[in-house]
Amino acid sequence: MSSKVFFWRKPVFLLCCLILLGAAALADFLVTGNDRYTMVFYTIKDGIPVIEDRMIPAAETGEESLTRYVDEVLLGPAGLDTAPLFPEGTRLESLFCRGKNVYINLSEGAALAPLNGTKDANENLFTLVSGIKRNFAYVDNIMLFINGNEVFLQNISIYDKYI
Repeated sequence: MSSKVFFWRKPVFLLCCLILLGAAALADFLVTGNDRYTMVFYTIKDGIPVIEDRMIPAAETGEESLTRYVDEVLLGPAGLDTAPLFPEGTRLESLFCRGKNVYINLSEGAALAPLNGTKDANENLFTLVSGIKRNFAYVDNIMLFINGNEVFLQNISIYDKYI
């Protein structure tokens, strides 16, 4: 009889622990006020797209959220086998939102592909633009500038060869 009681209580205890853990994680998420964003980087070996999720502190304005997102992309990937999109030292010079239009000015390093990257600079810039459009639905147009000069991106699909 006691083995049946023990057997019945063990799953209930584990379920209660799981619910408590989930509630604690939800409370932590709501208290810290982080927003979840996805970023695309590429593997060093094959150039295959890898999606990273990051929790970035919530901002009061959309412009501030965009600035934090672009800064995170410029920092590079967290994984060891993925390449950064931009060379080390590339900075966000300025970011300005007006309605559904976003103007982004990057430092001159954004014009070059990183040394250990497998993609060219145009494709990396296109990856940044597509990431912004994916994570910020209110953005319609993105105007990119490098050192104050407007960048004209070729309309390429980075996923065609993997689909």
